[in-house]
Amino acid sequence: MNFDAAAGPSSAARADGAGCPVTDAPPDGSTDRVASEEAILSRAKAVFLAERGAQASGLGAAASQPTLRLILAADVVRGQLWSEHGDAVRQQFAPELIDKQEVFGYLLNDLFGKPLLHKDYARAVGQRGDNAVLKAKTKLKVKTAEACLRRAFGARLERGRGRAGSGLLSPGR
Repeated sequence: MNFDAAAGPSSAARADGAGCPVTDAPPDGSTDRVASEEAILSRAKAVFLAERGAQASGLGAAASQPTLRLILAADVVRGQLWSEHGDAVRQQFAPELIDKQEVFGYLLNDLFGKPLLHKDYARAVGQRGDNAVLKAKTKLKVKTAEACLRRAFGARLERGRGRAGSGLLSPGR
């Protein structure tokens, strides 16, 4: 496995970490600004599916602050990445084994603008993310991170519509 820990945050102009503008502020008036689902998925692919092996994207933080909203969005993207590219992700880490929780840890760390995690810490970071998601789902009495986003933040899901800037965290109508 090839770790590129030297890759650090780049230009602050890339506010969502993927060169796309962050979505509008949430309807509740807070300052939580989070990248779209497409931007987070693009970034996850850059981290896990690079030819050189898993590496930090070096794109800076994907949100104005590491919030539950970003963690929930990362959980949704993790599930999508794992279901569509799980074999390729596992192959990047071969001969070592990797699971969804470690993928979550690596992804969260990158979304927070940090260098690639050492494998010894990926599971712990992923577990903390999973705990936050579980707590939100329990509190809101819903079964998925997507439902949490809709209920708590008014975010709508716009997968596959191909519009720039559309995404998981677009303000609801």
